[in-house]
Amino acid sequence: MSLVIASFVVFIWFLWRVFDHWRDGRQETVQDDQPAGEKPNPTEISWWTQVFFGKPLTAALLVISLALLGFTSYVWPDGDQIATLDRKLFCSPMPDNQVVALPGQCGRQAAFVKPGFQFSPWIRALNAITYTQHVTVPEGKYATLSTYDGIELDPGQVAARPWSLSEVVADDGTRGTMLDPVFFLTAGKGRKGPQATILTPGTYMINPYLWNADGPFDRIAIAPGHSGVIRSALDEAVVPPFMSNANESVTCGADKHIEKKTGTLRAVLVPVGCRGVWDKPLPAGEYYLNEKIYTIKSVDNRLQNWVYKGGYTRRWINLTVDEKGQITQEEGRLQIKTPASAAGPAIIVKVEGWDVHQELRLQASVTPDKSPLVVAAVGGLQEVEDRIITPQVRSILRNIGGSRLTVLNTAAYEEALADKKALEARLAILLDTQAEINLNPQQREAEAADLKRRISGFVLPDATKRIVRSTRVLDFQNEREALENLTSSDIKRVGAGAGIEIASVKFGNADLPPELLVARKQEQLAGQMQRTFIQKRLAQVQRQATEAAQSRADKQGALVEASIQVETSELKIKQQTNLGIAAKEFDTNAAAGREALANVLGKDRVVQLQALELILNTLKENPEILGYLKLPSTLSINNGGGVDLNSVAGILSGTKLFGGPVDSNKAN
Repeated sequence: MSLVIASFVVFIWFLWRVFDHWRDGRQETVQDDQPAGEKPNPTEISWWTQVFFGKPLTAALLVISLALLGFTSYVWPDGDQIATLDRKLFCSPMPDNQVVALPGQCGRQAAFVKPGFQFSPWIRALNAITYTQHVTVPEGKYATLSTYDGIELDPGQVAARPWSLSEVVADDGTRGTMLDPVFFLTAGKGRKGPQATILTPGTYMINPYLWNADGPFDRIAIAPGHSGVIRSALDEAVVPPFMSNANESVTCGADKHIEKKTGTLRAVLVPVGCRGVWDKPLPAGEYYLNEKIYTIKSVDNRLQNWVYKGGYTRRWINLTVDEKGQITQEEGRLQIKTPASAAGPAIIVKVEGWDVHQELRLQASVTPDKSPLVVAAVGGLQEVEDRIITPQVRSILRNIGGSRLTVLNTAAYEEALADKKALEARLAILLDTQAEINLNPQQREAEAADLKRRISGFVLPDATKRIVRSTRVLDFQNEREALENLTSSDIKRVGAGAGIEIASVKFGNADLPPELLVARKQEQLAGQMQRTFIQKRLAQVQRQATEAAQSRADKQGALVEASIQVETSELKIKQQTNLGIAAKEFDTNAAAGREALANVLGKDRVVQLQALELILNTLKENPEILGYLKLPSTLSINNGGGVDLNSVAGILSGTKLFGGPVDSNKAN
């Protein structure tokens, strides 16, 4: 700074010296009486020579002053810089409420020097020079702006209205841009404080004495399947550039507010560009907008799954059957936790004095056109779920416990059918002669007859008939569809009132009291045991038949042989019978012949003939007997009368055959 002041002082002194020499020369010229019109005497202009060359000190001062002048009269910012000025000398003071100086005022100047060599006399002597880098906003980012000077914002105004960064025309016809500080503070009538205008990706020459560039910030991304609800903090003259109807004129005011309501939701919306929640959402995409001015609420318009699950202890009773057919019970417990992603625990419904934990799943979505109303009324989709849907769903489901249900007469049909099957099972036991029952035959027969009568007169209800009756506990197991239809219409009505479209209502697991299911399980087990017993009996009969057939097959040879023997014995019986008849007839005929012969020969002779015949037959069949016979050497034959039988008898009576004497040698 001292060098700059010295340069200025030397230059002033040099000018004084020039003026002083010029004045002396003029005086000498006036004193000379030269005629008018003659050529001036060389002595009359010698002062120029004297100024520049006549006196060494003056020449040296001239050189120094010219060097100092050149040194203090240029500014040369680099290509990525600007030069800012802080005026110190020969200027007027700024007003008290002014921060940035205009031309001629002292202080930090609104004007700045752009990149490149700039010559301005004593610019470095009059100002403090600061080089500042350009502001660069990278791709996909943006920066916000605020000013230190300008016209004060209106009461309640949180930011200045947006400008175009391109050249604009002021009311007085002056042209300029927003980033030209002098134009901004004068003809542009720029406002002081936060600006709605942002810097999109690019490089900007920003005077830091007036502007503060904050950032960079990420651009706003609204994901596919979502919509962006905008809450603006200022009234604008035109629609912002990020909206589809950009640059349209906007008229704001209380008379432009739009009161919307649907069911339980009520909210006030404003046209796009006005202060408040805009009545039109921002579609999915990426946008550059000032989040200090605009608050963006992303609303998920996709289908949501709201699950009410867990939060109870599940109980059950296991039934087991031992070898003797005895049924035993065993209780089990399991704590069912509520998942972190669930909308809440299972809903408790009290039916017929019992607590039923019913799990539920809703599929819901918010349409884009309802998104502003939802945000303005309750804040968002989560708030709708917590404050409206969940309480209403619990209330609707709890009311089912005391409601009336239109269903098919299936339950009565199944109960009657179970009773009939029980009677038929009892009758089957009574008719089974092998079943052990503590009844005498007469009681057994009487009860069987009564059961047959009751079964024949049993009339089952019509299962296809629709009836209206009170809700029962087992309906949560047997009539799920009817309960879903009953609750679905009410829940969808509540959702529509909250700006939510309920696509479906589905029941999940219903935790019923296990005591109510024991009787049915026992009935099922009994039926299974009965069917198993019948199947076993049938299997046993079939097994016995199979084994008998197999046994017959294994003994087929013996059976054939026995059959042949039976047939043979029958043939022998017939043969013997025939032989007996023949023998009888033979004996009868023989007796008749003997009797006739006895009448001729006499009975004694007939006996002898029979004996002789017997002997001959015996010898014929057993010829070895002849070896034992010792016949006499002399045979006596009667005179001309044939063989004397007495003689033959006498001969034989003396042999061993008839017990006669043995060998005479042995006898001696």
